Amino acid sequence: MDTSQHKYTRAFMIRGACEGLFKVRQVSERLNITERRVKQLKANYRKIGDKAFVHGNTGRIPFNRIPEETRKKIIGLKAAEPYTKANFTHFTEILAEYDITYSYTSIRNILIAAGHQSPKRRRPKKDRKAHPPRARRESFGEMLQADASPFEWLGAGSGELSLHGYIDDATGSITGLYLCKNECLLGYLEVTRQTIENYGVPSELYPDKASVFFVNAKNEKLTVEEQLEGLTERKTQLGRIMDELGVHMHPAHSPQAKGRIERLWETLQSRLPIELAKRNIHTIEQANEFLPIYIRRYNEQFAVNPVKNQSVFVKLYDNAVLDTMLSVKIERKTDSSGVFSFHNHKFIIPDTSCRSKKIMIIMSEKMGFKAMVGNQVYNIEYADFFNNRQVKTHMPEVTRILIDKYLQTHVKETNKGEFFNRRAGSW
Repeated sequence: MDTSQHKYTRAFMIRGACEGLFKVRQVSERLNITERRVKQLKANYRKIGDKAFVHGNTGRIPFNRIPEETRKKIIGLKAAEPYTKANFTHFTEILAEYDITYSYTSIRNILIAAGHQSPKRRRPKKDRKAHPPRARRESFGEMLQADASPFEWLGAGSGELSLHGYIDDATGSITGLYLCKNECLLGYLEVTRQTIENYGVPSELYPDKASVFFVNAKNEKLTVEEQLEGLTERKTQLGRIMDELGVHMHPAHSPQAKGRIERLWETLQSRLPIELAKRNIHTIEQANEFLPIYIRRYNEQFAVNPVKNQSVFVKLYDNAVLDTMLSVKIERKTDSSGVFSFHNHKFIIPDTSCRSKKIMIIMSEKMGFKAMVGNQVYNIEYADFFNNRQVKTHMPEVTRILIDKYLQTHVKETNKGEFFNRRAGSW
C-alpha cells in the first residue's frame, strides 16, 4: 500500500542519494525496490525535481470508470421496487436487461458506497462439523429430490403459498415447479406431469417423510379389504402412482440429506419473488404459467454436467394414460338417482348408466373433477336439491378450489345458485 508516509520516505531517500548521503544499495534495501529502479528515480529527480515522485496517473479519471449518469441509474434502480430485496449477484444480472453490463465487483462497490447492503442471508458460523456432503448421482434422471416450500412467493403481505418442486440430483436441474395454496397431492402430481412430459419417468424419488408420500407409521396396518386385494403394505395415492410408473421412492431422514433441494429453495426465495413482481404476476394461475419459462432460465444458468453423459429418464409407454394416472382417485358408490356423497356433500352423475354403481372419482388440474366407471369418464354436477347447509366437512381447501373451478360455471349455467358460497360456513 502506497501511503503518504511511504511517498515521503521515497522522496527523502532519493534526494539523499542524489546529494551523496546514501548509496544506491542502501536506498534499494530501504525502499524494497531494485537498484536499477533507484537509478531511474535519481535521473528523473535531477530532470524534473519533486514531480518525479508523483505518479503519472494521479488526478486522471480512469478510462474504464463507469459514467456518473450510469452510476446514478444503478443506484436509482436498486432503490426502486421490486429490486430493493435483490441480492447483488441477482441485481447485476437484472441490470443486463437495462443494457448495463459491468462486473459484479464494480456494481457491488457502487451499491455499498451508496449505503446498500446485499440482503443475501449469511448463516452464522457453527462450531460443530458440517453435515458431510453426499456425492451426486452420476446420471441425469437417476434420482430426483422432492419437496415443497411455504413462502410469500407473490410478495410481502400476500400470504404463504407452497411451491412444489423436483430437482435432479446429478445435474441440479429443476424438472418441475408448481404453486398451490398448501402442500398437497395435487401440487406434486402437476410437478410429476411436467417432469414426465418434458423428460420422462425417473428412476428414484427422494422426498421427506410427509404423509403425501408415505403412510404414517401408526396407520401402516392393512385393512381386511386391502389384504383381500393382495396388498403387502399400505401406500399413499402418490405412492401407488409411483409404483405404477416404476419409480422407487425412499424417504430422507433429515433436511440435510436432501440438501440440494433445500439450497434450491434458498435460491428461489431470494430470486423468484422479484422475477414475478417484475412481470406484475400476482395470482397463482399467472405464476404457474410463468414457472416453465423460469425453469428453463434457471437450468441454463445453474445446472451442471453429470458425471455420465447419459439420461436414464424413460419415456412413458403411452401418453394417453397420463391424465388419468396423475389424478387423485377416490372410490364411491352412486344411489339409484346417480347421486353420491363426497365430504358430506352431494354430487350427481347425469348419465343414467352410472346409477347404483361403484365409481372412481378422479381429480387433477388437468382432468378437473370427473367420475370413472371402467375406462369411461363421466361429468359430475352439483346435486343442489340436497340441503347440506348445516353439514360439517373437512374438505381440503385445494380440493374445494378445484371443484369450484371446474363446476362453478355449470352451476351458473343451470341457475342452481352458488354451491360453495352459501355453504361457506361449512367449508
